[in-house]
Amino acid sequence: MLQRRAAVVPVTVTSRSPGVEVHEFSDAELSCEFRTENDKNPRIEWKKIDKDVSFVYYDGRFVGNQRFVTVCVRLTLVPPHTPSCDVPSSALTGSLVQLRCRDRHSIPAAIYTWFKDNRALPIQLPNATYTIDEKTGVLTFQKVSRADAGQYYCEARNGVGPGKSCSGTRMQIDDLNEAALISGVLLLALLLFLCAFGGFYAHRHGLFSRESFWIPQCHGAAHISSQNLHRTEHM
Repeated sequence: MLQRRAAVVPVTVTSRSPGVEVHEFSDAELSCEFRTENDKNPRIEWKKIDKDVSFVYYDGRFVGNQRFVTVCVRLTLVPPHTPSCDVPSSALTGSLVQLRCRDRHSIPAAIYTWFKDNRALPIQLPNATYTIDEKTGVLTFQKVSRADAGQYYCEARNGVGPGKSCSGTRMQIDDLNEAALISGVLLLALLLFLCAFGGFYAHRHGLFSRESFWIPQCHGAAHISSQNLHRTEHM
């Protein structure tokens, strides 16, 4: 951005190269062309505009004439590094599954692409069972299915250098055996009912009045005598 401190003097500023891309640790040439009506020697300042405005520091003076100047600025652009990928090895059908990809070193921040079985997953696909946030690198399956099983990896790119990919990881999707789960719950409920009914039946028919008895259904139970039972009843 070009600033001029003189008051209310019309000035126009343009650039031959508004977008500059360079590799890390190389020089970048930023140029501007300006026109003034009266002031032949305006004050020129290069500034970096981000969340806050900061001065751009450069080595050397401006090069050029009164209408066109350039300055070499050393920028910091970092190509992508191999991203870290978090892909679960297995999941159950119908569950929420998230795959994560992150490169913390690239400047500017990387954009992420997910691949399944060596094919890029489209970000916007009608009736897709997944969503992809290319800025955060998160691939989300709201309800994963067996069709989503496969080998996944992601690629990070930021336009500075070649893209980098993590190694692929296979995700297996297993069916949730609902029939076996329901059968197990019913069997447990039946066992509890039989245990309660057996105790009630034994007490009703006076089986607890014998000298001693065993409860084989209770693991680790000790030999119980009727004397101990009567003693407990009077407490």
